[in-house]
Amino acid sequence: MMEILKLMGGLGEIAVFITPLTLVIGIINAIKKPEKESTPYKIMAIISAYLNIDALRSLIFVALKVDEL
Repeated sequence: MMEILKLMGGLGEIAVFITPLTLVIGIINAIKKPEKESTPYKIMAIISAYLNIDALRSLIFVALKVDEL
C-alpha cells in the first residue's frame, strides 16, 4: 500500500511540473493564433488547468495518507 502511495506521489510531482508548462503554451498559442486555429490550444489550456488542480489534490491526498500510516 505504501509503495502505491509513493508512486502516486511521484506521478503527482511530475504532473505538477509538466501541466503548468502546457497551460502556458496553450494560452500563448491561443492568443497568437487566429480564431479558427486557436480552438485546440484553448482546449489544451482548459485540460491542463484541470490536470494541474487534480495533480495538486493528489499530492495533498498522498501526503495526508502517508502521515496517517
